[in-house]
Amino acid sequence: VPIQSRGETLGVLSLARRTPEPFTQSEIALVEASANQLGLALANAQLYAETRRRLEDLKAAEAQLIEGEKLSTVGKLAAGLAHEVRNRLTAILGHTELLLMGADDAAHARQRLNTIVDETSGAAQMLQNLLRFSGTQTTERQLCHLRDQIHWVLEVKGGALGRDGIRVVTELDSVPPVRADETQLQQVLLNLVQNAHQALAAHAGERVLTVRLSETEGKKVRLEVLDTGPGIPPELLPRIFDAFSTTKPRSEGTGLGLWVSCAILKEHKGTLRAENRAGGGAAFVIELPAATALWLGSTSHATAQQ
Repeated sequence: VPIQSRGETLGVLSLARRTPEPFTQSEIALVEASANQLGLALANAQLYAETRRRLEDLKAAEAQLIEGEKLSTVGKLAAGLAHEVRNRLTAILGHTELLLMGADDAAHARQRLNTIVDETSGAAQMLQNLLRFSGTQTTERQLCHLRDQIHWVLEVKGGALGRDGIRVVTELDSVPPVRADETQLQQVLLNLVQNAHQALAAHAGERVLTVRLSETEGKKVRLEVLDTGPGIPPELLPRIFDAFSTTKPRSEGTGLGLWVSCAILKEHKGTLRAENRAGGGAAFVIELPAATALWLGSTSHATAQQ
């Protein structure tokens, strides 16, 4: 009896017995019904395998897009940091040349040496921040304090924001940690801060970037990135988290930043929403579940064992 599914023969079901009596019609009907059920089962198994393969391909493609957007962010950071490092190297070179001239007394010479040390340390820290973010790391969830990530991002972006006359305001409440991958959260925060930076840099009015951290009633941690820029065009707002949705020129953005950020936060069981502020400007709001007492306890136990 052929085993078929959707008109395609998948195999054959053979049945035999050692006695000469022929099979009855009811026995043949039973075999045919069994063949039909086998056909459905095989078709479902093939469909499941194909669906699973396609899901794995989609996850792989999504991971590549996230990594690609991360590299784009690294490029933008590198451009900004290059300017900062060049300024510090100019200061170091100037103080070194004055020291070589030997015109300073001991006190002034020591002061110049301290300045050289400070500028060198600052440049090294900037490069270390870039290397830390750009390094290839496996996704690993651990206790993550959002306050630390905010400070890190604002330290990386501080020089560029200051050059464009943007005042940074932080309103950071004491909140519980979240269970997250630090590098991925840094990528999300960098993207939001960079978007606000670009919007404010082209804005003729007041330039204020506010980062706010608070805890909601539903045991969630809320992080808001607010700006006083021109806001989000109303026609873009409903699809702002779609892939390739952007108002920037191609040279300034891929249109994947917010889509990637949204995908990362969904993986962390969090949300990201955007809205225009009543007084002008845009607001991007992240909400993540706070780490549970069970997770905090197990992490503390593991740390103690180490």
